[in-house]
Formats: sequence, C-alpha cells, structure tokens
Amino acid sequence: MLNFRDSSLKKLTLVSRWDFYSICFFAVILLMQGRMWQRLPLSLDSYYHLSVARGFYDAGGWVGRAFWEYAPVGRPHLYPPLLHILELTVLKLGVAPIATARLFEFLIYPALLYVVWWFLRNLFSASLACLSLFLILSSRELYLAVLNNIPFSLAFIFCLASFYFYEKSKVITSILFLTLAFYSHSLMPWLTVLAFIFYSIWTRKKVLLLICLGGILSALPLLMHQLRYIHYLRFSRVFEFYYWQFNPALYILAFFGILVSLRKKGLYLFFLCLLIGMAPLFITNRDRFICGHGLIPVSFLAALFLQDAWLCLTHLTKAQWPRIIFSILFITLFYISMPLVLLSPLKKGPVFLRSSWLNNLSGEGTEFSALKGRTFYHPRLIGEIVDMVKENSAPDDIIFSNFSYAGGMISSLSHRATSNAMLAEVMPFEVFDEIGAARLMIWFKEPSGGPLSGLDDAIQKYGLKKAGETEVAYLYINEQTRFKKEVTHASVPYWVCLALVLCGFCIRK
Repeated sequence: MLNFRDSSLKKLTLVSRWDFYSICFFAVILLMQGRMWQRLPLSLDSYYHLSVARGFYDAGGWVGRAFWEYAPVGRPHLYPPLLHILELTVLKLGVAPIATARLFEFLIYPALLYVVWWFLRNLFSASLACLSLFLILSSRELYLAVLNNIPFSLAFIFCLASFYFYEKSKVITSILFLTLAFYSHSLMPWLTVLAFIFYSIWTRKKVLLLICLGGILSALPLLMHQLRYIHYLRFSRVFEFYYWQFNPALYILAFFGILVSLRKKGLYLFFLCLLIGMAPLFITNRDRFICGHGLIPVSFLAALFLQDAWLCLTHLTKAQWPRIIFSILFITLFYISMPLVLLSPLKKGPVFLRSSWLNNLSGEGTEFSALKGRTFYHPRLIGEIVDMVKENSAPDDIIFSNFSYAGGMISSLSHRATSNAMLAEVMPFEVFDEIGAARLMIWFKEPSGGPLSGLDDAIQKYGLKKAGETEVAYLYINEQTRFKKEVTHASVPYWVCLALVLCGFCIRK
C-alpha cells in the first residue's frame, strides 16, 4: 500500500517507488505519441510555424517582414521567433518539412510533462510530482492544447525553469530562461511576470521582481519591434474560445488544494500565484485557461489535497480497505469513467458526458472536440495538391486558396508564398487584390458537392485556366499576373540567432 510518511528511511523508499510510477507514465506517453505519429501534426497552427521557418530559411535568419504571407505586399512579422529558429535548424539538417512539423508535435507533450514533473520532484517531492503527472495525463483537452500551442507550451517550460533557478539562487540563469519565454510567446511570459509579482508580494521575496525586470529588458528588441507595428494587430475570437471541456472533480479537488497551500504557505503558494497570474487567459484564451495549460497549476493543487487527504487517512486507521476504496474512487474519476462538462457554441447549454483514459491518450474524442483538435493533413490528398503546385509554378510564384488554412498548409509544404494568410491577427501592409496577385489558385471543393462560391466570377474576371484537379481541389492558373515573391534579407542572421539561443541554454550562474 502506498505511503506518504516523511521519515528519512521511508522517504528513500518512497522516492524510488514514485519515480518508478512516473517512469511508467512516461513510457505510456511515448508509446501513445508513437502511435499518433502518422496522424501528426494535429494542429493547423503547426503549418503556420513551418511556413515561418521556411521564410526564415529564404531570408537567412530572423526577418521582421513576413514576405511569404499576403504576398507580394507582406505584413509585419510579430511572432516571437524561438520555435521558428529551432524548426529552421531541423530543416537545415535535411529533415523533410512534414517530418519537422511532426517531430515538434511529437516532442512537446512529453517535454512539457517531463519539465513539470522534474520541477515538482526537485522542489517538492517525488510523490507530489507523480500525483500531479497522474492528473495532468487524464485530460485529453490539455493534450490537444499543448500540441495546438507549441510556442505557449515552450514559454510555459521556460517560465517554470526560470522559477526553479530562482529557487536555486541562480539569478542570471533565471533571467535568461524568462527571456527565452519572451522569445517563445507573446502572452505567457507576461502572465508569468504577474505570477512572480504576486508570489514576491506574498512571500516578501524581492529578487523575483529583479528577475522580471531583467527578463523584460532582455526582450526589449522584440518588444520594441512589436510595439512599432501594434496598429496592424486585429483581435478576433475563434471557435475554441467558446469551447470548454473539463472534469469538475479536478476543480473540486483543486479548491481544497488551495486551502492546503494557504495553510502550508511558502513554496506551496507558487502554483496558486501561477493560476492567478494566468487568469487573464479567461478573457483572451478562455479554453486555454479552463481546459488547457491552466489545468497544470489546477492539477498541482488537486494533487496537493490528495496527498494531504491520504496522509490523514493513513493516520486515522491502519486498515487497508479505506485506502483501497480511496484509490478505486480516485482512479475511476480520472481514468475509467470521467465525468465531463462540455460547453460549446454548437450546443444550447452545458452537455454532461463521460469519457475514459484510453480515449484521451489515443487522441480519440467525442463529436464535440474543438476544431483544431481534428487532424487535417492527409499524405495522399494534400500530397497531390503540393505536387501539382510545384509542377505548375516557379519557386518565386504566389498561390491563393479559397480556404486560407488549407492554403497556408499547401504554401508551407510546397515552399511557395501565399497571397492570403492562415492567421489573420496581423493585417497586411496595404490592401491589395489577393486573387489578382497570385499565379496559382487552389480552389477546394465543397464537401457537400455543391457549387463553389466565387470561382466562376474569378474565372471570368482574371481569365483563369484550369491546370488540374484532385479529389478535393481544383487548380487554376492566372497568366495575367506579374507579381512574384519578394524575399526580404534577414535583419539578424541565422548563426547569430542560434548562438543567442545556445547561450541562453548553456549559461548557469
């Protein structure tokens, strides 16, 4: 029977036992990710990041103008570059683009969970780390959120590392990891700064404020660039903002975990501060807060209460049956028959359902799964379109698609610029004719088999000629256009970017 007692002899036994359980969890994670390999990347955003990496490849490093989108006018490139530099490094090693996208989606989930586990094991205990891992692993929505938001996940990793090195009195290293977070994602580092401020005020540790200042100052080149073009930003809420799916049992346990953390104080307040710091996500990315990365501090708080409850149960009785019932109930609620509450714009009110652990880790979900959680890439169907694009265009030609996300995917895989864009948060430098600027038109067919909206008008207006057809799309050529992709040379060469990243990882002071 598991035991949480803290005597030194038993603690040595506990560490190896809980570490063994954690190793088993990680083995399962890797096996399940291996099973998912052919379905990866699940996230449409992965193709956006791949297109940026290939744009950096053409430019020779980081560039502040996205010439590969809204071509030929382009738009400001405001996204933090760390993921794209890492992907560019893999591409330079000769790895195929689709394999590069798969590799990063394959690695990010086990990497994030390992860092969370490592963080908890070294600052708290092996038992608390294992219990938190157990709870985190039960959420399919968190799994999808991690894969769908790799830069946010990277920033989360670096923020935990920053706090860890602060606890180890390595201030410079802590600042460097917070800096890496700023160069990974635009929002998560600021949420971390909020969490650090709350923790600093609560525990009266002012060094964290110095770390926040150091991270912000180190990120000033990127922040100034973003501020310069801030008027090009436009904010919109996608389907996922209105979509929640979560286990209410986890939140109930976390509520009692908050009480435990307030009683224990000190380091136990960090994840409560992190949860409070991440609260603005409820306004900007509600799904990410309720059933995505926000579940990580929630899971810690729930695990904290479970550990405390188990200890109380152990002190109350030496009988085995109460602990057996406790364990069965715990496993049932999170792995066998999870109660789930779902809110979706597709439904009039909350939907109550049940799921299981096997469905979660296999990537199988309910009909209510968020749009970005559904696989889109198909090797044959998409491959046929990519091949046609390459055969009918030059490397500097521009393509257009009536479905911007799919067009972005074809653009990234064929290494062609696109006259529209996957993500519409940043506007082009000027308004222009997106169809007239492109040489190739990829017009996706309606799944229902109905008429194609806008295609006949485009054929008449631009004199488009049909160049090919696949099972899912038509390809047309616009021979009237004279526009080409205009590559902007890098403002920061690739080797400088890579050297700065390596310095950030290597310095330990």
